Amino acid sequence: AFAPAELHRLTGAAATRAQILAGLADLAARDHGDAPVVVYYAGHGYLYRSGGDADGYDHIATPLLVPVGLRRTAAGIQYGLLAHEFTRALQAIAARARNLTVILDCCHAAAMLHLDAEPEPISPRDYLHTPNNLHTPNNLHTPDPLAHVVVLTASSAGGRAHVDPVRESLIFTDALLAAVARCPTWDAALADARGQVQAVFPAQQPGLAG
Repeated sequence: AFAPAELHRLTGAAATRAQILAGLADLAARDHGDAPVVVYYAGHGYLYRSGGDADGYDHIATPLLVPVGLRRTAAGIQYGLLAHEFTRALQAIAARARNLTVILDCCHAAAMLHLDAEPEPISPRDYLHTPNNLHTPNNLHTPDPLAHVVVLTASSAGGRAHVDPVRESLIFTDALLAAVARCPTWDAALADARGQVQAVFPAQQPGLAG
């Protein structure tokens, strides 16, 4: 367990793009050695569609996390946290932490982080061939992290993460907490959590890499 002084929470109005990036930069500025480091995001994930023709074909879907203050304007999205920015921030942390765990409980979670490659300016790109369909991406895939990083994702790259209809909390987070308490490995915990989630939302696809 982490001591209270070791926790850096950003909730409510504090969870802005600038504050999230500053918090990640602070982690990257320190050498953590073998000490455990956990980055947890619970909130909205979004595939921002741009380009394409008038019928909605062949647009570019850009994954992004949704901080407080995100705006959609005629010029595009402002104050979102793009997947390639999040990836670069986590790569910097991974370079100084040999025991890093990342947990993403949001829609399109598996599209948000790719630690194994240098991200493109807009990364990953996905040209969808079904109008207004964000559930069958062609080129988004499960993250393939570095060997010393574990990434747990609540949903597939094109899928959604749901709220428990009874507790009104994120069902993957609740399931993962219960699973970690009784399972000896991440593989077992993810299988346990996935079973709990899919008993309520069969289409949701939690994943594990690392």
